[in-house]
Amino acid sequence: MKSNLRIGFITALDPEDKRSWSGIYYRMYQSLNEQFEEVNALGPIRLNLVETVRMNLSILLFKVYHFFRYGSKVKSIHLSARSKAYSRFFERKLEYLNIDVLFAPVASLEIAYLRTNIPICYFSDTTFGQLWSYYHDEEGISSLVKKLGNRIEQLAIDNSTSQVFSSEWAAQYAVDFYGANSVFVTQLGANMDHDLSFNPRSLKDQINLLFIGVDWNRKGGTIVYQTFKSLLDKGYKVSLNVCGCIPPNEHPNMKVIPFLDKNVEEDVKRMRQLYEEADIYFMPTRAETYGIVFCEAAAFGLPVVSTNTGGVSSIVEDGKTGFLLPHYAVYNDYVEIIERLISNEELYIELSLNARRKFESQLNWSSWGKETRMILEHTAKGLTR
Repeated sequence: MKSNLRIGFITALDPEDKRSWSGIYYRMYQSLNEQFEEVNALGPIRLNLVETVRMNLSILLFKVYHFFRYGSKVKSIHLSARSKAYSRFFERKLEYLNIDVLFAPVASLEIAYLRTNIPICYFSDTTFGQLWSYYHDEEGISSLVKKLGNRIEQLAIDNSTSQVFSSEWAAQYAVDFYGANSVFVTQLGANMDHDLSFNPRSLKDQINLLFIGVDWNRKGGTIVYQTFKSLLDKGYKVSLNVCGCIPPNEHPNMKVIPFLDKNVEEDVKRMRQLYEEADIYFMPTRAETYGIVFCEAAAFGLPVVSTNTGGVSSIVEDGKTGFLLPHYAVYNDYVEIIERLISNEELYIELSLNARRKFESQLNWSSWGKETRMILEHTAKGLTR
């Protein structure tokens, strides 16, 4: 039975566009509609001409000041002028709606300055401070931009009744650095239909490695290619499918699919085919706050070989659904672990079945929706943990 709570869904982008935030907004929005009678999409943000000019002028003046003061361009969108404009947009929206609780995924900009008495549930896979210290060299960001970004994040957390993160890694940082005091952790799901049929896997004569990612370097593409070549040199029958980017290397045993659009049915079918044809999902990522692709791999019962970094371990269980190597591991280490996996079919099948079970029990949007429903009901009452 659906809850009669009225939900306001705050996003700067359109939650019904499957391309927004890799389709995560879309899946969240659909999942909440399954749990609540009324879910109001308050985005996408459309400022009028006057507001747009005012906001852009303020940002431009700040960028000019920043360039002359620090000698570098601004490397962040976390600026108060943008945040205040976004907040005013949603304040006007809320004047005409009866909302019981607001759900704000990855929306620190949108809620930092939002003036409302409606309880807010803020969701994110990371926070500003963690993102910049993890993904980027902190020396590449000025002290002023860092201060402003952290202020917006702090205001968003302080302005929310509850804070939800997709991993313990992100949640703990929010508690330690920003003092978040009503924290929950919920795992996101695979951006595939949750009722996908599953055929138990077994090893084939030729092992097909799958890599999906838009950033070849950050996702560990160089290690992937080195590992792939080494396996071939050692006499293994291996192929590699790369999707989402164009790597700098070419090989007869490597197939590249530069881009697939999840709004296009034919592309969705092709994506599923890539997972179905693969034997191992191999992405030794250098930095990852979560990784929906790992959830998708689990949906198809694909053992994962990746890195123990960021939020990856919240999805992939080392030795149970795949293998997570330390960040300092080199390609020879990955060759060794893949050799171990493909030479032991019993182990391979065990990891495959465990991965599918984890998808069915946790890494799907139906499970996420049920967990988030409880959190939103908790939030609506104005309770804190």
